Amino acid sequence: MNEAERLTLITDIEAQRNARVLTLVTGDRQGHETRLARDVIPLVYDHLRTFEHVSEIDLFLYTPGGDTLAAWGLVSLIREYCDRFVVVVPFRCHSAGTLIGLGADEILVAPGGQLGPIDPSVSSPYNPAPPGVPVQAGGRITLLPVSVEDMLGFLHLAKNEAGLKSEEQMAQVLGLMADKVHPLALGAVYRAREHVNAFARSLLRTHMDSEPRIEMIVDYLAKLPTHSYIISRKEALTVFGEDFVKPLEPELEPTVWRLYKLYERWFQLTDPYSADAILGADNVVTVTFPRASLESREGEQLKSHVFRTRKELSRIQVTQPGMGAPIPGIQERIITEGWTNWPEGES
Repeated sequence: MNEAERLTLITDIEAQRNARVLTLVTGDRQGHETRLARDVIPLVYDHLRTFEHVSEIDLFLYTPGGDTLAAWGLVSLIREYCDRFVVVVPFRCHSAGTLIGLGADEILVAPGGQLGPIDPSVSSPYNPAPPGVPVQAGGRITLLPVSVEDMLGFLHLAKNEAGLKSEEQMAQVLGLMADKVHPLALGAVYRAREHVNAFARSLLRTHMDSEPRIEMIVDYLAKLPTHSYIISRKEALTVFGEDFVKPLEPELEPTVWRLYKLYERWFQLTDPYSADAILGADNVVTVTFPRASLESREGEQLKSHVFRTRKELSRIQVTQPGMGAPIPGIQERIITEGWTNWPEGES
């Protein structure tokens, strides 16, 4: 979809910025979200090898976040291939996306661009299951991620709002928390928080010399009230400094926004996923969903890797325990899933 137009826009950005451009989009379509993960790193390497070493690489980045180690690995790899690394933020660049930005020499933010907190939510085999939902559902384990903010928020509630002060009282609070969330999951959350802050410091040190400034930025990102907090361009300019975070050039903004809108349409980012709507009047359909992409210009062609999920959707009758009559349901079976470099339209 719109492959030729994306190639034209990427080429235009390269000409205006005098840089090589790499685009990375991990979609956040409601019900079909994808996350930044380490499986993208060898693909990025495949693209960078065609660049060889260049003066500047601009990463056009749209992501709700993901694996902090993937962010660290991505920045380290890109810096091997350029003298200067810039992140271009057309819209959402949250969590691990913001962490990638910290490793850039410069972050260019469009008027509606968003950064966010870098604190992680941790998923592990020791995480709790959602209330009332079986751990094993549809052949997959359903567990709740454990958020750093939620854990610290509970402790702050007990200490600051409920007024618990003594060591004995706080020990009881910790015991209550450990009764609901496995202690190993709590330990993983704390360890992840320490790791991501260390990563942030190391990434900032690749282009900043002032330790007080580095600590101020990391402390600010670590203490935002919620993981959903949105750092606007204006706030980012104030907090990070106008020598690091800069407004996207006005003459470049229309091109960057058009490119984002092509990805938005391709991944149906504003269209919540509905298996029922996709099935329509059919009882069985097989559909391929593009969910993330990595692209760059290779000569006169668009080099493209796409993360796709191919599913079979079927209308079924389900008999719930304790109910005599079956009720309609939809079964989803994943046929294939992963990164490919197939031409668009091939399934």
